[in-house]
Amino acid sequence: MTGKPDGPATVAVGGYAALLGRPEGRRLALAALGARLPQGMIGISILFLLADRADVRVAGALVAAYTLGFGLVAPVSGRLVDRLGAHRVIRVGMAVFLVTAGLLVLAAVRDAPVPLTVACAVLAGASMPPLGPAVRARWLGLPETYRRVGVALDAVLLDVCLIVGPVVASALVAVRPYLGVLAIVVITGIGAYLLLSVLRVLPAPADGPGDQPRPGWWGPLRSAAYRRLLVVMLFASCAIAAVAVGLPALAGVAGARWASGPLVAAFSVGSIVGGLLWGRWGRRSGEPAAARPGLTRLPVVLGALVLALAVLPLAGARPLVLLGLAPLAGLPVAVVLATLAMAAGQRAPAGTAIEAQSWLVSANTLGSATAALLTTGLLGRGHLTATLVAPAGLALVAALVALATGATNSDRCR
Repeated sequence: MTGKPDGPATVAVGGYAALLGRPEGRRLALAALGARLPQGMIGISILFLLADRADVRVAGALVAAYTLGFGLVAPVSGRLVDRLGAHRVIRVGMAVFLVTAGLLVLAAVRDAPVPLTVACAVLAGASMPPLGPAVRARWLGLPETYRRVGVALDAVLLDVCLIVGPVVASALVAVRPYLGVLAIVVITGIGAYLLLSVLRVLPAPADGPGDQPRPGWWGPLRSAAYRRLLVVMLFASCAIAAVAVGLPALAGVAGARWASGPLVAAFSVGSIVGGLLWGRWGRRSGEPAAARPGLTRLPVVLGALVLALAVLPLAGARPLVLLGLAPLAGLPVAVVLATLAMAAGQRAPAGTAIEAQSWLVSANTLGSATAALLTTGLLGRGHLTATLVAPAGLALVAALVALATGATNSDRCR
């Protein structure tokens, strides 16, 4: 398995078994788990650091501070990896993250002033190594025969970790409030080790400065096509997060809190199934995704997301009906995220592969935060139906932006 093209578009596409049958494929998948599992653990792990000593609003501010730090600094970390090399940046970043996460735990355990604890949370989020963007850039660097399957697997692993992560974190914080954060550090360290071990035998195209031309101060943002893609990501992530936040919140308002967890899990299970099927689709067709632009065009997959999310208002505020429709609504989610990642990889200028994926993370973070504000605001005013309609409307805006700008996955940066 090398980073070189595999030749004509008629070459057979490798499947999940073929990809994971290779040692580097298995290590990359494990590195993806190390990068993704902490994402599912962060919310609960940080929320319960102060749960027994502070108001829930303060605990929520701590989660927001960590997320803000990570989202703001992710593009900078990605740029450093592109220009200085993954080995150097991730090793140093992991050491800094170990210190800042330790300071966060220490501030919480010692009952430090809230502003100091929040500042530690910002530093911990900002210093977290950019493993997710680096892993995704590495999947995109695979040969054409494995690229679609690798990106699909990455999106599916994210959904799995968003289901498993809260369960793991809940079990740990039930023993000691700080164990969740310490586990995040350990898991991130294992993921970093596995990723760097893969890069030793399978160097990423952007791993190190090499002799590539300098991308300039603006990095991938100098590409107009890439900037439009970020707008699409913003609205798409807002639509997806509006469901992830809105369904459990709606269940609570309807007096069915028992359904909150199952609703989110059902939505994620639908995404997992859709992502796995999309990854196998290329294999069954006998040709890679690049030869079938109609199947990977962003407006098409976003249109599928609009249709899937449009079924939610049919359920009204009936939790059992929502539970049945949630997997259907989630089917296109992993496909949308994987297609956006592939489009970002194609449109980013040379030497900006990981920074390009990092900007997607920032857009996703901003979209998710906006969705939380929008959804809770609608529910607070008693607009239950609008809460279910909003995700499809946001997805429609994303599809229209992609369609109006010609934002297809076959576009190149210009």
